[in-house]
Amino acid sequence: MDSEPDVLIDEMTRLAARICDAPIALVTLLDENRQWFKSSFGIHRNETSIEQALCVHALHSTELLVIEDATQDPRSSAHPWVLGGPLLRSYAGAPLVTKNGNILGTLCVLDQRARNFTEPEKLLLSTLARQVSERFEAAHSLQDYQSKLVESHRLARLGEMGAKISHEMNTPLSIIVIRVSQIRRKLEQMLGKSPEYKDLSEDLNKIDAVITRVSKIVRGFNLFGRTNVQDPTEETDLVSLIEETLAFCRTRVWNQNVDLRVSPAEGTIFSDCRAVQVSQIILNLIINSLDAVQSIENKWIEIDVQQVGTQIEIRVTNSGPSIPPEIEARLFEPFFTTKPLGVGTGLGLCISRDLARNHPGELSYEPKNGHTSFVLRIPAQQSGTTT
Repeated sequence: MDSEPDVLIDEMTRLAARICDAPIALVTLLDENRQWFKSSFGIHRNETSIEQALCVHALHSTELLVIEDATQDPRSSAHPWVLGGPLLRSYAGAPLVTKNGNILGTLCVLDQRARNFTEPEKLLLSTLARQVSERFEAAHSLQDYQSKLVESHRLARLGEMGAKISHEMNTPLSIIVIRVSQIRRKLEQMLGKSPEYKDLSEDLNKIDAVITRVSKIVRGFNLFGRTNVQDPTEETDLVSLIEETLAFCRTRVWNQNVDLRVSPAEGTIFSDCRAVQVSQIILNLIINSLDAVQSIENKWIEIDVQQVGTQIEIRVTNSGPSIPPEIEARLFEPFFTTKPLGVGTGLGLCISRDLARNHPGELSYEPKNGHTSFVLRIPAQQSGTTT
């Protein structure tokens, strides 16, 4: 609705009026609130309220609706266009039916005289309606293709940027690894196997673990433009992975005074997954949650992981209210964001969903008790298998 005029649809509207020898012809699109005229001939209006939409009666069937005398038909006798200008007396409306069976609106003709519509007129009106429907679907397919082309180009550029970041970071990380190894040897030479050496060695082990995780995340930058890359999966303890992921954002959680709740899992939960990708998804959901609760008095984030059949469900819920439908419909669109300019790129959820589907799995928005909640589903561990 509210799209730009279409010359071809305008031509078919005029043709319908000529074929049926009618002074008015319309292509209408309807939603729950209004009837909008995509194309009109013989009348200078853009829309009506849904209460004044005579075409709403044509949406109950895929067959042509004909009203030969509008003053005698209970569906139209009290209509403002019948009681007043333009003094309509007859109506014929063919529904616009898509290939999947959805009815978008109608191609209709209206006359100021009560009349019978001939069979050839009815047939041609129905044929034109099918052509209008095909035109709508062709235009939608073209827009979808263009959007995917733009998305692919933007993600490719992001992938190039990620590759450069990865290249620039790998060298200093390698140097740190070498330095840690040198420090470990020197400490062993100086302190031997003393308790002091043991304490310092444990600290170095923590540094090694962090470097390993950062290295994996840096390598993960390359995935942003190449979400179809099939890296090998590994047997992963998801409870431990969540704890490791929280290390990257725990300081921000404390600084914002957010109550972080991680529901205890029943036993150990394993998945054959790409640990770095799953960690990226979880981290993105947590960061989004921190942004969402920033201005809320009661701030909390809840993380729950459980096995349901052959799948693992990781749910991240925050104390923010559920997302409005108009925003929900666009959540996973590339570059769509509700955050202030310069704060969000609008890529996090789009990339996260692609990473989830790459397992194969799914990331979906599923509000819980009136709060914002996302659920990541990935395959559970398959005994003795690694891809």
